[in-house]
Amino acid sequence: MSAAPADGGRRSRRGFAYQDAVTLLDCLDMHEGMWTQVSWEDLEDIVCSNGDAPAYRQVKTIEEAGKRHSVANVCAPDIPKKPETSYLGKLFLGKPLPAETRFTFIVNESPHVDFHAFVVDRGQQRGPVPLKIRDDIIVRLKGVNLPEGRDIGWCVDRLVSCASSCSLVVA
Repeated sequence: MSAAPADGGRRSRRGFAYQDAVTLLDCLDMHEGMWTQVSWEDLEDIVCSNGDAPAYRQVKTIEEAGKRHSVANVCAPDIPKKPETSYLGKLFLGKPLPAETRFTFIVNESPHVDFHAFVVDRGQQRGPVPLKIRDDIIVRLKGVNLPEGRDIGWCVDRLVSCASSCSLVVA
């Protein structure tokens, strides 16, 4: 069964609504003192800053039942053989990367088990990521050239993921 033409529009609106809700929560966190600045649709979907420490935040939704983000999915290039066009490639590229930089991949569902090592609860620190998973991402993103002497491993070490439960719950 094929999707009706309007289904793409509804999916897009739901994705933007989800991103707007996450942005609103980040603005509320700023009001509570967690951030000094929140901007959106600039260098990334959302950029939260604490002084000179940026947190680049990419928001993605999946509408298909049973599908979840995995290491393969977030590293899959949109353009074959161009890893910089993958979700993580785009998240890591094209912006200043001071030492305090953080990256957040926010999703509307619980990620696949191989990407679950990056999941944190809202406002919490990430635990260690198994080297096998870290190295898998580095291999998949081989060829992504970062500025300022940074490499993919440096970015992966600063990556967390939030699922809908941590992104849309206001305590």
